Amino acid sequence: MGDGQAGEEAETTDSHDEQLAIFYAMQKAAGIDYDEEGYFMKEDLDRFIKALAAKPENAGMSFDWLLSEAHRRVMSIRSVVAPTKRK
Repeated sequence: MGDGQAGEEAETTDSHDEQLAIFYAMQKAAGIDYDEEGYFMKEDLDRFIKALAAKPENAGMSFDWLLSEAHRRVMSIRSVVAPTKRK
């Protein structure tokens, strides 16, 4: 019985890892490089995702929402502004 739950958790983790990889690539394309900014920016993002997911009022929120909200908070505390594209 426990194996089914472990399998689901592994699939969820794989899915979240894929979503994070896509997210980082999209942010880099937009001029925000989580790798260049150092380990701490990714650590902040991870910490915010976990903190938001732990709140009972966010129980029904998707990982996309958690990621978006965590990103917004990282940008705020790091005072990072996405570069604007010139026409």
